[in-house]
Parts: sequence; structure tokens; C-alpha cells
Amino acid sequence: MSNSPIFMLSLMAGLEMLSSVLKCSYSTLTRKSSLRSTLKIFLTRFPSVVLVLPESSHPPVVGVQTIKRTRGMPPLSSYPPGYIRNVGIGIRESFPTTMPSESYIEFELGRSLNNIANTGLDDWVVPESSPFGGNPTEDSRVSATAYLYRMLDIMAGIARTLGKTDDANLFASQAAGVKTAFNNAFWANDHYAGVGDNSYRQTHNLLALAFNVITSPSNAQAVADSVAADVNSRGGHLNTGALGTKHILPMLTAHGHSDVAAGLIKQTTYPSLGFWIQNGATTCWEHWAVEARSHDHFFLGTYDDRSYQSVLGIQTTSTAYKTVSVAPAFTAAIPSASGWVMTPYGKLSVSYNIKGQSLSMQIVVPVGVSTLTVSGDKVQVGSGSYSFVAQ
Repeated sequence: MSNSPIFMLSLMAGLEMLSSVLKCSYSTLTRKSSLRSTLKIFLTRFPSVVLVLPESSHPPVVGVQTIKRTRGMPPLSSYPPGYIRNVGIGIRESFPTTMPSESYIEFELGRSLNNIANTGLDDWVVPESSPFGGNPTEDSRVSATAYLYRMLDIMAGIARTLGKTDDANLFASQAAGVKTAFNNAFWANDHYAGVGDNSYRQTHNLLALAFNVITSPSNAQAVADSVAADVNSRGGHLNTGALGTKHILPMLTAHGHSDVAAGLIKQTTYPSLGFWIQNGATTCWEHWAVEARSHDHFFLGTYDDRSYQSVLGIQTTSTAYKTVSVAPAFTAAIPSASGWVMTPYGKLSVSYNIKGQSLSMQIVVPVGVSTLTVSGDKVQVGSGSYSFVAQ
């Protein structure tokens, strides 16, 4: 059985779905749709929304001068029959009495000396590797151990949901042991580094941030700062492959470097998404280089996440998107944006425009009650279409 991070990634995708989506009811449209739309619909439910405009935004938000409801939304009963289908699926129904992942985790822990995992695969097809496939010159134990921790953390959450207290405590204890080992082995004052790394490794540090393996908020900020500094030292370029690319934009944005993230999106020289486009790409390739052997590998195409979660600011704040935060990462590089996500109740749409020190924003909330939080002030509103003005 493979113990590569890529194998772990496939397993964990299923575990994360079960732990964050299936443990309570979800709704999905019955009509046919594209794969991308189907996935968004499957994961999306918006009975309520929280709008957050942080004071550190660009421009500074000192309060909302205008909140105007422009129109209401039809009640749920007005949608066509069959438009919405409720499906109640829980982890308890999906898992047998014995958790199927226990044997694999025991297998991994059994061969992870002193809680440090090892692997034959790593951050596949980083820019410096061969366009025909290959690993970077770095310590593969860093990413492998980060994924081992993440699996144990997910399993602890699943066990708690199932009421399996003993299992939850065991997984949590094992995760804590791996976390301690990870930090003892790889922490280097303000970032993570492995034995034999040929340079600063963005993916080492992005996985630590994304999986919450870091021991303190101050260390997490230092790690994020180190990633941003490395991107800048490379002329505004990423240096990630199959494991790290998904996390670079959201982690930079979450830790105050949305300007650096925006720069990565707008980059057009190698390696970058823009470089693909400049060279005629209409799909996501397996490698950043034009010589990539495959032109259909979506693991480097996760920039879509940022478009919705950071630029528009649409993020879940509870299980299965019962509540949502709308908190755009405002930057001077992106003075305006608009977009929407289809939900079983209709579209959740966000648009905004920044002019000088003024911000105008429109949001359409699907059926349900919303709580809008603006710089600490809470305003209760119903579903509908709203305009906000701040400066």
C-alpha cells in the first residue's frame, strides 16, 4: 500500500467530506449540471450569512454609512416542485462498526519512526522538476508527516461525531504526538525545513499552515511571512507542485498577504497560471512548463478556490455551509469584483467596487435570515438584495 502524500490526499479528501459535509443533512439540485457546478451545489447551503468587512481592509472601513434593502427573495415554497431534494446522510450510516481507516493509520504509524513519516513521492512537478514528472530536491518526510497529522486530526473529529469517545481520544493523542515530532524535527526559528532541502520550500510551510501543525499563532504568522518573502524573492512566483499549490493563495490571504496572493494570480511569466494562458492553455497542465506531458491535471488549478473564498469572500462558518461568512480580502490590486454561487435556495451573489477610500458593496442573500457583521457592529437582516456603503 502506498504511503505517499498523494495517496494520503485521496484518502483524506473522502475523510474531510464525511467529517465536514455528511455528518448533517445537505441539499442538492436534482437537475443535471456540469461537474464544477454540481460540486459547488453539493457543498453549498446558506440559511444565513455573516458579512465581515475587516478594519484592515483596503480601503479602511470605519463603519457602514448605508445599508439598503433593495428587494426581497421569494419563499422556499415558491420554487418549482422537485427543484430541491433533501438527502439525509450521516457518518454513522456511512461507516461500519469498525472504522475502515483505522487499519491504514495503524499501518502508517507502525512504519513512521518516532512519529516521522516517510514516502517515495513528494510535491510532484514543482517548477524545478522535469516536465515529464519528478520530485523536488527536498526532505519528503516533511510533507508526509504533515499529512499523517492531518489524517489523525480528521479521524479524531469523525470519532467524536460518532460518539466514539475512546477512539477520538486515541486519534487525538496520536495526532498530538505527530505534531510534537513534526515541530521538533523541522522547525527552524521562523519556518520549516527538512534535511537535504536545496532551498526554501514553500510547500513545507504551506502544509504546516493549512493543516494547523504549527504550535502558536505567532509562529504561524512567521511562517506565512516567510512564504510571502520567498514569493517576493522569486520575483512574485510560486515554487509549488501537486501538494502545495492548493494552499498558497488561501494561506497567504488568511495571514495578511492578500497583495502577494493577488500578484501570483496576475503573474504571466514562468512559472504561473498566466504563463499557461500566454502559451495558449485552456486547461490545467501537469507541469508549469510548456513541455508538460499532460494538459489535463487539475491539481495545479485550485486558483478557483481563491476567487470565491477570498476575492468574493464567500466561506462557510459551520458544518455543511449552514452559515457563511462573506469577507472579501480587499486589495488595491483588485478594486472591483463580482460573482455568485448557486445554492439550493438560489444564488448567493457578491459584488463590490473600491474608489479611493470609499467602498460600495452589493450582496444578494438566498432565502433565510442573515447576520451581517461590519467592523464589529451587527445588523440583522432578512433574505434579499442589499447595498452597503463604507468609507
